[in-house]
Amino acid sequence: APNMHFLREAARWGRGQYTAVHSAAEVDKALGKLFAAMEAPVMTDVEVQWPGTVAQPVPAKPGDLFHGQPMVQVVRGAPAEGELTVSGRLPGGRSWRTSLDLASAAPGKGLDRQWARGRIDAVMDSARLAGTEPDEAAIVELSLSHGVMSPFTSFVAIEERVSRPEGESLNQEAVPTLLPAGSQPGMLRYPQTATFGPLLTALGLVGLMFSLAIVMLSRRQSL
Repeated sequence: APNMHFLREAARWGRGQYTAVHSAAEVDKALGKLFAAMEAPVMTDVEVQWPGTVAQPVPAKPGDLFHGQPMVQVVRGAPAEGELTVSGRLPGGRSWRTSLDLASAAPGKGLDRQWARGRIDAVMDSARLAGTEPDEAAIVELSLSHGVMSPFTSFVAIEERVSRPEGESLNQEAVPTLLPAGSQPGMLRYPQTATFGPLLTALGLVGLMFSLAIVMLSRRQSL
């Protein structure tokens, strides 16, 4: 099976894209679509400028923009006003630039968690590049503050409902065995999984009786 984690990380580090082929019949179609997108990106050298100086974008620098792939960048610390400027280079070397008014942006949900996941990945990546241990305290803080998992945290399900109060006695009741529809009691037969011990014992006794009979007949003939 394809290593999806490796594919995602390789595409993220290379600021590109990936595709997973799950069947041999899909190889030509999937790879043809991937190569076509990689050979002719819609925009390269993408730059995003947020208003303010304390913005923390994730990812810090977006990758090339391919056909059919959205450009996603989540930011924290930027004011919800002013203009967002996006620029890049179109095929053929032409420059492209546009501005968006943040005051007219639609509200969204879950963006804080997406930002936190990106920040955790950024901290882990910085540690890998530097050959040092990641900042566990910073990762745990991001994880707990935004409710996302990390290499140092996990979710634990806690049942709050009390099924039986402490000290209450248990009730015992025989529950009949459920039978398949249309069957009756006694119809089910369990497989005989024991050895042939009883049969072999009976055959041994019969053989012993024949042996005794032969011995007795031999003695009578000798007399």
